[in-house]
This record gives sequence, C-alpha cells and structure tokens, in this order.
Amino acid sequence: MTVRADNVGMGATGCEEMGRLLEGEGTVLELQGDLSSSNGLDRSTGFSVCMAEKFPNITVVQKPTDWAMDKATDAVQTVVSTQDVNGIFTASDYWLPGIQKTLTSLDRWVPAGEAGHITLIGIDGWAEALGLIRGGYQD
Repeated sequence: MTVRADNVGMGATGCEEMGRLLEGEGTVLELQGDLSSSNGLDRSTGFSVCMAEKFPNITVVQKPTDWAMDKATDAVQTVVSTQDVNGIFTASDYWLPGIQKTLTSLDRWVPAGEAGHITLIGIDGWAEALGLIRGGYQD
C-alpha cells in the first residue's frame, strides 16, 4: 500500500489563496520542485491549472528548481529584480531562508500590509514557515 498526500490539491489550495490575496491581478513567480518527481509535478500542475481556470488575469512565471536552493534563489533574484512581482508560490518551504535573504537584498522583505510586500504562499508547513506566518512575512 502507498499513502500519498494530495499534491495536486495542495497546489490548487495555494493558487486559491494567492488569487484571493492578489484579488485576481498581478504577477506570481512559481518556484517549481523537481518536475520529474510526482510531488513536484503534481504541485505545479495543481497550481498552474487552477491559476489558468480561476485567475486568468494573474501572470505566472514558472521556474523549475529541482528542489535545489541555489536554483530557487537564483530564480527569485532574476525575476524579482527584472519584473513587478506581486507573489511567490513555493512548492516547498525548504527555500524560505534563501527567499528571505534574496528578498532582503532587494528591499522586498517586508511584512504583509506594508508597501512592497510580496505575497508568499508555500507548501509543507515547516517550523520556519510557521514562524514567518506568525511574523507576518509569509501569507
């Protein structure tokens, strides 16, 4: 017997919350996991299908990371420094320390409700993520 999480559902839930918080408008960077793994592919599929169907006025910029911190932080650096990004969806909370460091260097690491905040939605609920939610930095 194999027991698996509903990764498509997790991606769709992230999409729905992102869409609600952005009020259906803007640009979102999607940090994808390893698309050759079922978890990475399913999370991305759930997010992107939901975005296309429910939030057509949100542009999604997809960047594969292969679950690697350096690829995730490089994507954040490149995309956030060259585009007006309103949200980041992460297929894993694993990247949060790198995202925080990169957004800090770009003067975009600010709590929700303050000018410049980038809506941050992630999957996994690691201790770091819960601390950032309590602190107002992760949505």
